[in-house]
Amino acid sequence: MASNPLIIDCIADVWTKCATNVTSGTINKLYDDDEIADPTGFLQTFRITGAVAPTLKSEGVICFENSVNEKIDSSFPIDVYIMALFRPRKIRVDLP
Repeated sequence: MASNPLIIDCIADVWTKCATNVTSGTINKLYDDDEIADPTGFLQTFRITGAVAPTLKSEGVICFENSVNEKIDSSFPIDVYIMALFRPRKIRVDLP
């Protein structure tokens, strides 16, 4: 059974853990009322669950480049991190 979606505030230019010990799910980009779609507004990375969190911006790749959502799909449990670039933003995380 799926859990309720989580709305997560992402601080600008800081890695925010948005999912812990997961193998599947979806991360959705949320928009402010006045925001124009910005495909470079977020970075993402992951770690095997229990590993040290990321610290450098260079560890991430562009997130939401071609879509307003990204799938989590891993054969082993991972922790997923998102970084909002330049300003605070919000995401919604849907987990099973």
